[in-house]
Amino acid sequence: MTGASRAIGRAPTREGDGPAGGSGRILLAICPAAFIAVLSSYALGPFFPQVASELGTSIALLGQVPALLNGTAAVLGLAMGPLADRFGNRLMLLAGTAAAALGALATGLAPTFELLLLAAIFGALGRAVVAPVALAIVGARFSGLARTRAMSYVVAALSGSAIVGIPALTTIAALADTWRAAFGALAAAALLTLLLSTLLLPSDGEPEGHASRSTLLGAYGPLVRHYPTLGVIGATFLRGTFIWILATYLGAFLIEQHGLSSQQAGFGYTGLGSGHFFGSLLAGRLLGTLPPRPLIGGLMPLAALGFSAALVAPVGPIVAIGLAACGTMLLGIVEATSMTLLISESPAGRATTMTANQSANSLGTAVGGGVGGLLLATGGYPALGLGIPIFAAAAVLVLWASRPRLAANQP
Repeated sequence: MTGASRAIGRAPTREGDGPAGGSGRILLAICPAAFIAVLSSYALGPFFPQVASELGTSIALLGQVPALLNGTAAVLGLAMGPLADRFGNRLMLLAGTAAAALGALATGLAPTFELLLLAAIFGALGRAVVAPVALAIVGARFSGLARTRAMSYVVAALSGSAIVGIPALTTIAALADTWRAAFGALAAAALLTLLLSTLLLPSDGEPEGHASRSTLLGAYGPLVRHYPTLGVIGATFLRGTFIWILATYLGAFLIEQHGLSSQQAGFGYTGLGSGHFFGSLLAGRLLGTLPPRPLIGGLMPLAALGFSAALVAPVGPIVAIGLAACGTMLLGIVEATSMTLLISESPAGRATTMTANQSANSLGTAVGGGVGGLLLATGGYPALGLGIPIFAAAAVLVLWASRPRLAANQP
């Protein structure tokens, strides 16, 4: 059964390939929410030195806050997806945005490291819910080429948090001479986004039939038995791992190997986000009709090659950032294509599917940071460059082994 035929009862109005008056309103409701939720999940990173000094802790210990956030998001996501299928995507999107606002406010007010960890729980809830539910809304409200384009806009909003969000927060902190002002501004932006989504996002209609199962775990039954969907989610986990082998240590690499300042190294993340942003838009505009699995499987190794070259090639910092940005551009295409594939093929509820995929990505983020640390300790930055293609190759293998031809006899 495809994503286009799963809803029951009073299904939400779907936007087809042609122009539709409500499509812009829906995107205006969900894209800012996705932007805010992802930004809140890693906004603390640029302020590690200031926060560590003020709270009397180490940068290494402070680095466990994002790790806790992503690990918690991976667990929470498994529960949030079935809840969204049961109670409606709109309610969960609004709840997740509210959690992101509370998390930002609590972070800005936290007087101790322990309370900062507690604030991360709210950020984890926002990360676990908002982005995958926004994508589930796209799956429910759009069809055909319009769905592919809308999916690419949401993915572009996610990457835009690195392009626009981080520089905006660091500028606010510099003007106010305190990192706490940045999180106050982030909380205010999240509340405005919550108001915007409340006003613009229409009701869901009847929830999906899959949401009527008696247990949350039961909602994953169709997904677990569908190998093609599991393969795409498994590839997401491995892709997240090799992305964050690079992304976790990119700033340190640019500072230690290329002699950049911390502020200059921050442009490395802007480069990564910009590449991902343009790749996401390219997926929606040009590549929506290409076969998805060959496209995903072909682009992941090329992206890994760009990442590895950035770390091991004898080039300057600008070229290194450019190589990494080329990799994230390809992954922007991969991610948007993967989301569309999941929406169209998964036999489980849309929100269940997308939050399972987000949980896999969050887990990959945590694993990538851990594996990258081991590689860095044993072989330096060249070891990072050599480890990335291994996970990319594993992602391609999982995707190929789970292709629909091998799962024809699955229920």
